[in-house]
Amino acid sequence: MKKNKLLAVLLSLTVVLATLPAATSTAEAEDNSNSIAVQATTGWQPKATRTVKSGNFPINITKDETVQINGPVTYTAPAGTNPITVASGVDAKIIINGSVTLNGANASGTTGATAAIYVPSSSTLTIYSAHDEYLSTRGDAPQDTLTLKGGDAAAGGNGSNAKKIVTTKNGTLYSNWYIGAGGNGGGGAAAAIGGNGGNGGNGGAAKTCNVELSVNAFGHWMPKGDDHKGASGNNGADGTAGTSSGKINISGRLALNATGGAGASGGSGGSGCGGQAETSDKDDMVGGCGGGGGGGGGLAAPAIGAGGAGGTERHHKYNAGAGGSGGKYTSKTSWNTQGNLIFSTASKLNLSLSLSYEYGDGQGYGTLMAMTPYIVYDLMDCKVSLAECTYPGEDDNATTKITSITYNSGTDRDKSIIGSSKTIATNRVSLEYTSRKHCSSGTVAVTGANNSTRTTVMTNNAVIGVSNLSFDINKATINNVPITGDFVGKTQGTAIPISVSTYRTSSTAAYKDLSTLCKSSGGTGTPTVQWSVTSGNGTFTNANRSSTTFTPTSAGSITIKVTLSGMNDFKDYSKTITFSTTKRDLDVPKLSTYAPHPRQEISVILPDDIGDDAAIQWYTVSGSTTTAIAGATKATYTIQNSDIGKKLEASVTPSASSNYNVKTVKEATSKAVEEHNYAIHNGFCTKCGEYQPASTITSGTYNGYYNIANGGQLFWFAAMVNDDPTHAEFNKQNTSANAVLSQDIDLENRDWTPIGERTGLTYKQLGDVNDNTKQGDVKAVEANAYEGTFTSNGATRTISNLEITGQHLRAGLFATARNEATLENFIVEGKITLPEENKFFTSRFNCVGGVAGKMNGTKISGVVSNVDIVNTNGNYKHVGGIIGEVQNELTQIEKCLYKGEIHIINSNDCVGGIVGYSNKGARIRYCANLGIVSSVKGEATASPYAGGILGYVNNTDATVKNCYNYGTVSNGGLSYEGAIVGCIKSGKNENFTDNYYLEGSASNSLGHVSANITPPTAKSKAAFASGEVCYLVNGKTSDPDKAIWRQNIDNTRTPYDSYPLLWTYSDSIVYYRSDDTYSNYKEDVNVDISWGAMSFKYTDGDWNPDDHSYDDGTWEPTANDANKITVTNNSTVAVIAGFKFILTVIPALPTSHQHSAVIHHTDLKKKVLRVIKILQQRSLH
Repeated sequence: MKKNKLLAVLLSLTVVLATLPAATSTAEAEDNSNSIAVQATTGWQPKATRTVKSGNFPINITKDETVQINGPVTYTAPAGTNPITVASGVDAKIIINGSVTLNGANASGTTGATAAIYVPSSSTLTIYSAHDEYLSTRGDAPQDTLTLKGGDAAAGGNGSNAKKIVTTKNGTLYSNWYIGAGGNGGGGAAAAIGGNGGNGGNGGAAKTCNVELSVNAFGHWMPKGDDHKGASGNNGADGTAGTSSGKINISGRLALNATGGAGASGGSGGSGCGGQAETSDKDDMVGGCGGGGGGGGGLAAPAIGAGGAGGTERHHKYNAGAGGSGGKYTSKTSWNTQGNLIFSTASKLNLSLSLSYEYGDGQGYGTLMAMTPYIVYDLMDCKVSLAECTYPGEDDNATTKITSITYNSGTDRDKSIIGSSKTIATNRVSLEYTSRKHCSSGTVAVTGANNSTRTTVMTNNAVIGVSNLSFDINKATINNVPITGDFVGKTQGTAIPISVSTYRTSSTAAYKDLSTLCKSSGGTGTPTVQWSVTSGNGTFTNANRSSTTFTPTSAGSITIKVTLSGMNDFKDYSKTITFSTTKRDLDVPKLSTYAPHPRQEISVILPDDIGDDAAIQWYTVSGSTTTAIAGATKATYTIQNSDIGKKLEASVTPSASSNYNVKTVKEATSKAVEEHNYAIHNGFCTKCGEYQPASTITSGTYNGYYNIANGGQLFWFAAMVNDDPTHAEFNKQNTSANAVLSQDIDLENRDWTPIGERTGLTYKQLGDVNDNTKQGDVKAVEANAYEGTFTSNGATRTISNLEITGQHLRAGLFATARNEATLENFIVEGKITLPEENKFFTSRFNCVGGVAGKMNGTKISGVVSNVDIVNTNGNYKHVGGIIGEVQNELTQIEKCLYKGEIHIINSNDCVGGIVGYSNKGARIRYCANLGIVSSVKGEATASPYAGGILGYVNNTDATVKNCYNYGTVSNGGLSYEGAIVGCIKSGKNENFTDNYYLEGSASNSLGHVSANITPPTAKSKAAFASGEVCYLVNGKTSDPDKAIWRQNIDNTRTPYDSYPLLWTYSDSIVYYRSDDTYSNYKEDVNVDISWGAMSFKYTDGDWNPDDHSYDDGTWEPTANDANKITVTNNSTVAVIAGFKFILTVIPALPTSHQHSAVIHHTDLKKKVLRVIKILQQRSLH
């Protein structure tokens, strides 16, 4: 039996196609529902002669014609009807446009099923895709799909049961037996394309058995025959074979889903009936009858081919009597001619059953015959390999040949396979060239040998279609292009004219002019020329011209190369030539500058090929004296301040290994090294940015101090303390240097490096606040700490425009001041902008202060900070308007003011107007915060400590006395906010005295107190303005030696001060006076009293005989103003003047009636004549 089965054709046939372009087909509309007739532009695909659509089914093709079915269509035929019927002897063609689904009718009873498309054995059917013509040369088009299913077989009928019937007549029992009828066979299944299913055979008829048994009343048998066996049933009729199929041709790129009808089960047999026996008298027996056999089920059909056979009656075992035999199975109807089925590789097939069964055999149980269909190979589904070729000559066409044509699942457009893998003979195609001259690749159309008769291809392994391919055309080779030039006896640096002008294509060919090379190969112009040096050194005047000049810049062997490209049919060509040159003397070098300036670099400019081992030496030239500069042996030298006033000279001696002769050459500057120009730019050199050194005072109070008179000198002083020579020159580092500000200093907002800063510290040296095992290295951190005296010369000088923006472990005018360092009597103004990321936050030594980051055992006095401290992100701790952190109990902070603004976010640590953090007891006296202290928790983990004077106190030794807060203090409404101190962890009450704050300036006087500390007193703005707070914060003293705070309140020095100030701003003492007021004037009582004559006349009144006195007597002054006493207040305060007048009576000479007028002295004392009160407030009159 043949095994050449077409297994691979059963893969899925889903095809995704793009819309057909109008350029490759035309459409004709016959009606309003997808009536499109696709015409082939190359003529091989037939044009539709009839168009049908949904609603036109079933259809019959009764003549040779081309029917186009316009989808969408879905149709299922009624019983006994085919959706499409091709009449006998017809050559039919069907074009599928869109999606078409057709279902044959299922078998019914003994009637066979119908095929979706019925093709009788004498007919031919060719099925096309509407877009076959377009797809013969391209791979994209709308998808045309045909889905077909043959009708399923019918099940066989059930057989009827055998019967035994007993009747009584005249006392005698009569028994009769009847055979059951057989079930009918089911109709066979139909193919999807091809034959219909066969009809099922009829079952055998029921019949009466020729046996009758009677038993009389005495029980005697009276059979018609003894020992009668049971009767067999009648035989069933044979089922018919499925109809055969005609010739089927699946052409072009059609997605075909074809499913043959399924088989059905057989019917059940009827049951038999029992016989009867008698053995009492003699051995009598009658056998029972068999039941009817069940009908056979209809048989399955293939996807394409003959229909399945109809079912026959299947036999059933008989009981006693034999059942009737079923009809015989029908023999197959053969459909095994190979040319009856033709597949194109362009199609995509999805058949319901494997092609391991035989085409068209009807599924009978006869001898099986295998059949392999014809295969038509579409070149679009094959791989065509072309050979490379070489351009044959200047005006010839290039040709190629086919090396192989193969077909397999990898080359099939549907990634499936029709038939089997195939190697196709290369002589089965023809070649037609469209481009193959003067180009890097040619184009050829490969056409199948059977292409012109595509619709009638009936031979196996036909090759059709067209594949447009390209092939590489290798370029020809140039044999030689001579390089011309005089290369003999040349020295380094000598120009050599060189050129290329001719070429030849072989060793025997004549040389031609180079200008004709491109033209002879179909191009224009001349080849592209590129000169280069492959060994040695040199330069070309123009490296892209056929004629140029080459100058060697090295001695010894030199190789140059010329490359020609852009020659169309010829490969790029390169030619080299090697020659030798000798060394030459080094030219006198040039210098990078001839007007040198200190702190800047000067270089001697040398040729690249001198090498790295030339001997170089720099000299200073002063008059006739030339002195080698120690260590200055490189091509570049940094000019020193010691070179000022001298010229510079460089000498160069090439090494023996260089391209130059060993000979020393020299070049000197035309000018001497110029002085720094500090005068016009605040102590900064206008040319190099060098800081002007501060001079040393040699006598007087500040003998030995550095005199700081401008911004550059203060930068220089910081560089000396920090040992940073980048822009400063000094003998050695001096952290104990003393400095005095003799002028106000402008730092010009230049980036400031704090005095006493140490950089380059390791993580181990910095320590970690989160790890007690990493305490850090204080000695390393404070290696540059300032230990001198920094002051002003009698007047308080101002340092303005301080600007700090970078990363600093300790930020401030000073980083760290320690031991006996003293900072006094100056004002600093500016801004510290902290970076968004504080890389030192985890260090134990991180802190920020407007004047100093940290002070340890030092003294700061008479300093005013107007430095703003802000951040926009990052976490910062220990921030103070004056000092960030105080570490030693000997540190004294006195007479300091903070007037700037502190705004710290993401803070969970200490912020204070004067000091941020006190660890071992800062001594703070006579200090005030007039600015803003603001800290916000933000993303920090705890509430920040915010205090107007001190952020946080860590032990009992801290002192805050005679201080006040007038500025605003806040920490975002959290705890630990105090007008004077944010948090006192421990302390003594006597260490926190005489402190006051403006009411409303903070939520509390002390934010948090762990000790028994008396809270400071809040005062109103009026109390501050009146001088009351000034008197109180001085400890209630006006002693000039003890009253540090001063304030103008009534001394006519207007405008008057709103709050107490230091002597820097005011020298007016505030006095408390006995009238509960405050004044800049000390209390002084000085009163002048003047008297009149004090002479009075008494006039008697009425005599009272009862008490022997005059009633209502009067006194009158004897003269004007005789009764006036004047008190003039010359005091600085108001006075109260009280007068008590005691009358003394001098009796007159007695008369006859005057004896009764005697007045006793004691009575007169009781009479107070007058009390005068004079109140003068703040008057000297």
